Amino acid sequence: MPEWMLRLLVVFASSPRVLLAFILGPAFYVVLLFIGEYSISNFELQGQYKVLEDTLTHKMMGKYDKAGLLIWLTSWVSCYKFYKKDKNKFY
Repeated sequence: MPEWMLRLLVVFASSPRVLLAFILGPAFYVVLLFIGEYSISNFELQGQYKVLEDTLTHKMMGKYDKAGLLIWLTSWVSCYKFYKKDKNKFY
């Protein structure tokens, strides 16, 4: 196994904040999508605006998706920063 991979595994195994940042990003993404879908599930317009219901629902789910991806990306960026700091501690 290459040395860089061993270093990566050692830092991941011994640093709880790297693991936490790596796991919580995708977890919060999924949770945020479920929350968004639940909050939008009862969205209903009346009268002449009934035509816009599907479009607005789709746009609002897109907003939740973008927010979730932003959380995922920032958690992995922080994971990388934590990895760099902890790598300097170990090596």
